Amino acid sequence: MLLGASALILAAGCSSSSNEDIATPTTAESQPASTAAQEGGSGAEARPQTSGAGDAGVFTLARTRRCLNNAGLHAYLNPHNTAVMGSGGELRVVFGFGTDWIYIAFGRDAAEARQIQARAVAATRKQYPQVDAQTVIDSVRLRKNVFYWADGGPVTVAEGRQIDACLR
Repeated sequence: MLLGASALILAAGCSSSSNEDIATPTTAESQPASTAAQEGGSGAEARPQTSGAGDAGVFTLARTRRCLNNAGLHAYLNPHNTAVMGSGGELRVVFGFGTDWIYIAFGRDAAEARQIQARAVAATRKQYPQVDAQTVIDSVRLRKNVFYWADGGPVTVAEGRQIDACLR
């Protein structure tokens, strides 16, 4: 049941799941501009991230993407998932060792990240009404201005650590 709960977020708003449909790297990447960031919370907290945030206290797509790619992962721009898109853009991260993709939506602040999460939970509950909201929340992550999830089940501890280490 949890597998479907996380996958639903993707099914609700993503037009395609092939790498051919993902934008290739560009030099003009969106970055959130707000300075009002707070630590977002979810049912599955990881160690606090304080050193990686940008000057405004928010994580940015460009800096996070650079870190993920330097760590040996493949982070691509993902403009297709309109159901959970943040104003700062979205990345699809390919781990390359048989796991599903991780999607990272960047909001301008923690409030927008919580709104993105709420839209994702609502989309999931609409498609899978038998799954309660807390189950969905427990399978995703919320960090400051960032919301992220896996397309094939809950974000694993290993995936979460790698993503959290590169949020910048």
